[in-house]
Amino acid sequence: MAISVAGLTPSVPLRTSGKSQYRMIETYNGLVKQNFKNLLLTSPGERIMDPHFGVGLRNFLFESNNQATYDKIGAKISQQVARYMPFMNVTGIRFTTSDEDIDNSTVTVRVSYTIIPLGVEEVLDIDAIRVGGTL
Repeated sequence: MAISVAGLTPSVPLRTSGKSQYRMIETYNGLVKQNFKNLLLTSPGERIMDPHFGVGLRNFLFESNNQATYDKIGAKISQQVARYMPFMNVTGIRFTTSDEDIDNSTVTVRVSYTIIPLGVEEVLDIDAIRVGGTL
């Protein structure tokens, strides 16, 4: 169930819309998803006044593409959600590669989560992060 309001915040990346100056996020589900995506993509030290904020998925670009790297990413996601988004429960993290990727270096991260106060289950896909090839 998505609870809709007039506009909570501008959608990122900023785009114009016919309804308002910028396209707005109009549901709490969408707001949580945008904030979660920001948490995953922000590198620790990048956010002003909070050097601990962020998973920093791009920090894993040159790590080996193996289960140990996936475990590190999963642990970092769980730690950051517990600290910055405690109203969420991560229910699963899945890493997949494409059969078309010759060197096995492109990974899609799919995070399933529940927004506890709303009782809503959602999925966020981060497509095509590149990690080092397999050893």
